[in-house]
Amino acid sequence: MSKEKNKVVPEEQPNTNLTASNIQEELLKLAEDMHNSTFLIGSKLLDVQRNKLYREWGYGKFSQWLLEFCKEAKIQKTKLWDSKKIVAMLEDTSTPFSEVSNTNIKGLYQIARIHKKTNDDKQVKQLIEKLNNKEITVTELKKLATDNSKIEEPIISEKKRVPTWFFKVYSLLFLGLLPILFVVLYISNIS
Repeated sequence: MSKEKNKVVPEEQPNTNLTASNIQEELLKLAEDMHNSTFLIGSKLLDVQRNKLYREWGYGKFSQWLLEFCKEAKIQKTKLWDSKKIVAMLEDTSTPFSEVSNTNIKGLYQIARIHKKTNDDKQVKQLIEKLNNKEITVTELKKLATDNSKIEEPIISEKKRVPTWFFKVYSLLFLGLLPILFVVLYISNIS
């Protein structure tokens, strides 16, 4: 009995291989419908990278595992990198997936590139809103993302629209002054 008392029972460790295996299986399923699962794939890829699960699968680097996974899933590596970058940007800016669920993925990727360059969370929120409202195109975002000059000012300035009443007032003023101008010109030609 005394032997059992002193017996050391190892603590049960969670089966991380099962978890790692499940993540890889989930990723393969999600990769089948990449268009509709960008955020989920990006989240899972971040988990793999942050928790270094790729080591459990026998890879020394995340990029090595990702390359092999791309071959197995028959998907382009850039699509997976892009989804990971988008999710990382959304996490950094505390932007819920629900806010961008219907947003153009290519546009979000360009915004993620801009965020990496500027680290301006407010700007990212504005760009996402503009992209959602179709006030900015993917081409414009790409141009902003690839601009190599250092960004001194925020890319998005506050909208300074001229109110419509301004045009109406000045149009009426111009139309009111037009007859006076004709009279002055007429009198100056007579003399």
